[in-house]
Amino acid sequence: MSYKVIGDRLDASVHYDGVPDGTYLKLSATTIVPVEWDYGYQVAYTEFRAPRSGYTTTDRTLIWELINDHYVDEFVGVWTDNDGLTWVEKCYWLEYEFPARELGTYWRQHSIWDWSASEEIEL
Repeated sequence: MSYKVIGDRLDASVHYDGVPDGTYLKLSATTIVPVEWDYGYQVAYTEFRAPRSGYTTTDRTLIWELINDHYVDEFVGVWTDNDGLTWVEKCYWLEYEFPARELGTYWRQHSIWDWSASEEIEL
């Protein structure tokens, strides 16, 4: 697995009012960095350590609290759905589509992300 950093680090003390949608690597309790892959598939695991109703909020100021519940060196996806609900989810990168689809279905995801095409694949 090879990812690349695509922007500056974000820190809770400066970006306390939210985090743009994207995929991040958690570096510390208060610091994340945006990342991307050239290919492969991203699958979210919403239920992993989810004491806060699946890591969702409509209050952008709470996103850092949700990120803080994840471990350092985990990949975290942040995205906002059509209803304005922001999701903060642990993410896995997989090289091939078939296992990504299987895991996404098993974990009851609505879609997975195709990095090569930069689009979601509905399940």
